Amino acid sequence: KVVKRVCSECETRVISKTPNSRTSTSKLHITKIGKGILPTFEENITSFEKDEEDQYNDLRRALEVMRVVRNGTPQADTIVLLYLVGEGKLHLDIEQQMSDDEVQHIRSIASVFTKICSRPEEAYWMTRNFWKHLKKLAIDSDAMGKQVEDTLEKEDYELFQQLLKIKAFPVLPMETWFQRCFAEVLDEDALVRLWDKVIGGSTRVLPDVAALLLMSLRVALLSATVTADVLTLLSKISKETSEAVVNRALE
Repeated sequence: KVVKRVCSECETRVISKTPNSRTSTSKLHITKIGKGILPTFEENITSFEKDEEDQYNDLRRALEVMRVVRNGTPQADTIVLLYLVGEGKLHLDIEQQMSDDEVQHIRSIASVFTKICSRPEEAYWMTRNFWKHLKKLAIDSDAMGKQVEDTLEKEDYELFQQLLKIKAFPVLPMETWFQRCFAEVLDEDALVRLWDKVIGGSTRVLPDVAALLLMSLRVALLSATVTADVLTLLSKISKETSEAVVNRALE
């Protein structure tokens, strides 16, 4: 059953009492309502999705006319290009623009939404609105990185010293983690739960997730001798580790 309530931010959320296997679907529904992708009342959803689809198709047709998007264009790339043209930010040198850090952040988020959304139009709007929300939050990656170091020094001094010893802190991809909210780092099921928290306005959870992620790899990191080993470990986060980290962070 689905129970509705009004949050302090005056956003209507959905709290779903469903089995764990449906967590992503339920949380995605929460996210869509919270970010204005779906209206609050079910009777408005059909017309809302039609408007959403029409706007998506208009933008896509514009990109097709410009020969920027073709049938074989990866969906995540298409979403990024739709966002850029919709915001009036598409450059003439598209190849160069696609390599920009900010564009890569958007692409990672888009890649996640293409996996968990049922329609490409939905994935586009989710990506667009979530990214706009993150920009409003003005995430300070440097300050969060310092919080991660402080947490490790306090909670796991041995691991902290090990990372200092092998000079790992300067190469940890923390800015990428925070700006993308761990897109393409953590498993999608865990991500949706984390992103719901961020949509509610809480960014304080992000450095907690980073610290917990490093501590979850403690044994392997203590054996690492070079930074390349650390980066390899961080590129292969399992579903189980993702769930455990997010569970702890949201406690």
